[in-house]
Amino acid sequence: MKKHIVLFNDNVNKSGGTERMAILLANELYLRGFKITLLSLYIGKGTFFPLNPGIEIEYLSNLKFKPLKYIADIFCMRKVLKKMQPDIVISINNMFFRTLPASIGSKCRLFSWHHRVNPIDSSTLRFKILNILIVRFSDKFILLSKQNADFIRKTYNNKNVISIPNPLTIQGKIIPSSLQNKIVLYAGRICKEKGTDLLLQAWRIVYEKFSDWCLQIVGQLDEKFLFEKTEGVVINNAIANIGEFYESASIFVIPSRTESLPLVVIEAKSFGLPIVSTNWGMNAKDMIQEEVDGFIVKKNDATALAEKMMLLMENETLRRQIGTASLQSSRKYALDVIMDKWEDLLK
Repeated sequence: MKKHIVLFNDNVNKSGGTERMAILLANELYLRGFKITLLSLYIGKGTFFPLNPGIEIEYLSNLKFKPLKYIADIFCMRKVLKKMQPDIVISINNMFFRTLPASIGSKCRLFSWHHRVNPIDSSTLRFKILNILIVRFSDKFILLSKQNADFIRKTYNNKNVISIPNPLTIQGKIIPSSLQNKIVLYAGRICKEKGTDLLLQAWRIVYEKFSDWCLQIVGQLDEKFLFEKTEGVVINNAIANIGEFYESASIFVIPSRTESLPLVVIEAKSFGLPIVSTNWGMNAKDMIQEEVDGFIVKKNDATALAEKMMLLMENETLRRQIGTASLQSSRKYALDVIMDKWEDLLK
């Protein structure tokens, strides 16, 4: 019997990239013989993404008064760990703040899996405290990219920092896009952080010249985001499997102000889509090679974003050339390749 692994996230029923990756990891590790339990900070109704029925979900306290909730969470988690006695707890993002005090006296190993490490935040007290605690007390600190891992390893001089990228999450046979449909695709949360407002500004510029093209947006609307109706834009609700949207698109755009290692870029590449992206962080240039498999423009530059989209729209030869390179570069994110890395780590 392989080891018992607990994956601890804040909310397992969300539809975001972190939740998608956590569910995928849980399912794949279970299929490889590990005993898996999902631990959720907040009480919800199941998971947005399909979960193997052999995987159990445990929920912590549902108190709404935050100061008391943090303490209650720790005590609840101690009970969970005492009952299950797992071999390894993988805390996702900031959940390590609860895992560390809850695991005192436990024999389980503590792994911290972070999806966001931004060097811009490295001077803040919160960043320093978080990373000092994780580097000091976690058995493994897992980051999404070599750039992230090198930055933390150099800053805190710790050899327990490693990198494992997110894998491709699309299941089943993938049919690359023909790149002939006049569709630009954006997939992700509809909010300011993801740059949806910037994308709409850019699209208004594009639509003046290319009114025969359509912008498909697939994602969950942030209730605080004021969406401005824009011609040529179609909104679609977030769905678990968006393969048909990738297959029918000819360009993928990511206008984010901040990201870590977005799954949507990996997915878009697997369908052979050329990428137009803002320079959202240290991993942008790791994922996208300028003028090879996509274009990277400055953050908050709607005009530059529009220009690169229009360049690909008007030049089918360039679109196909970049799309081919995009498809080839997606292979390093193959699911089996990434899951072998996780299995070796957890042995």
